[in-house]
This record gives sequence, C-alpha cells and structure tokens, in this order.
Amino acid sequence: MHWGSTVGVEVRWDSTRDYTLTPEVRAGHFSGSFKDALFQLAQKYQMLDAPLLLEFSEDGTVLRVSDQERPQ
Repeated sequence: MHWGSTVGVEVRWDSTRDYTLTPEVRAGHFSGSFKDALFQLAQKYQMLDAPLLLEFSEDGTVLRVSDQERPQ
C-alpha cells in the first residue's frame, strides 16, 4: 500500500473483502498524521456489514487491516 510506505508503515491487508471507494471517500480531505487520516478514512466504513479493524504494531511500523465482526 503506497500510502503507508511513504511514511514508513508496512500495511498488511488481511481483510477478506474488497472495499469500494465511494464518491464521498474519493472527494474526502483527510488531515493530520498518518494515523489521524487513516482513522478518518476508516470511520467512513464503520456502517458496513464488516467494518474495518485497524491495528498498529507496538512500534507503529506495521498496520494490520482486517474485518471487524459485528456483535450478534
């Protein structure tokens, strides 16, 4: 993932889903640090059946993206 590599973060995409970039996301402006912008983006997807789960390694160099299970 190019966006992560520009700030020295390895992105591991473990999600089983392909997420479509909606017009709202494409037109969005995300600001702040890499983490700030990433969480702003992820909030756009929280209403999905399987929202994104973002987990950073302790040292912040690896980001794991996976499917978040909804509580039953």
